[in-house]
Amino acid sequence: MKKRFFIVISVLVLLILFFALLIRFSGAGIRVSDGSLLGYSAKTNEWLYFSYPNIRVENDGPYVFINGNTYSALKVESTEQVHNKVERYTVKNEVRVTVDNEQKTQFDVLLKYVYPHSELSFPSPEKLLAISDIEGNF
Repeated sequence: MKKRFFIVISVLVLLILFFALLIRFSGAGIRVSDGSLLGYSAKTNEWLYFSYPNIRVENDGPYVFINGNTYSALKVESTEQVHNKVERYTVKNEVRVTVDNEQKTQFDVLLKYVYPHSELSFPSPEKLLAISDIEGNF
């Protein structure tokens, strides 16, 4: 009986050690269904525990990022099976937006590759009157 107990405890300790090393060197974390997260930060060289509510997000994004000549988008979606699934995908000329409403309204947004700047230099007039009202009662 004592030998069996010792074996069970030894296996549990080895599993805990294995997962701790896996998290430490892979950058992964353990997420619990309530939203808590246990992980290791190589930047600060410490173990971190985050506890926050796991709020289901129906639709969020897309957020468009530019990396050189490549455009990618990041969005969050939830289904009945998967909550808060983060998806990154490459986009070309437009990105589809899904509104977080009952109808799941969708529309496309054209991406701009060039952003023209307006003229920032204007000719100065002969006379200029500047009025300032710091309290906003003017």
